[in-house]
Amino acid sequence: MAAESNTGLSITLQGREIPIVRRMLPQVDLRFYLQNPRVYSIVRQDGEQPEQEDILEALAKMDHVKQLVQAIKQNGGLTDPLLVRGADNVVLEGNSRLAAYRLLARNQPVQWGIVKCDVVTAEISDVEVKTLLTHYHIVGRKSWDPYEQAGMFWRWHHEGVSLDPKQAHGRRRAAG
Repeated sequence: MAAESNTGLSITLQGREIPIVRRMLPQVDLRFYLQNPRVYSIVRQDGEQPEQEDILEALAKMDHVKQLVQAIKQNGGLTDPLLVRGADNVVLEGNSRLAAYRLLARNQPVQWGIVKCDVVTAEISDVEVKTLLTHYHIVGRKSWDPYEQAGMFWRWHHEGVSLDPKQAHGRRRAAG
């Protein structure tokens, strides 16, 4: 059984608090969400229901998944957990991150065999799942404009902040 680290957490969808539990789960036990728009568009082109391995191979070819592999490897894990429907271990949100983990696990199965997940512990309707995906991918967070990104990196550079994980974050350079 996977370890639980946080109880009492929830996500709010359509005015309802849906309980979740943070768990570390074996990535091999998780399933891609077939109705995920990205998954659906890349593997259902012939109208056939894809196998999980077909989904992985299609996602593995995508540039953003290749970038995720490098980012997860460099960070030593996920920043944002996968959102998993507990009833069937389907990844509702984070299919690309799951693909990246599986790709990493091909060479290092022990290190990348377990993945951080927020598991929905209650029933969740199809409408609530669609609301969730709409929130994440259409309404969602606003990306910073390029000048805002550049300003942030400029300030961090002048504060001596290193984004290299091998160096201590936030250290100021010695005055001199």
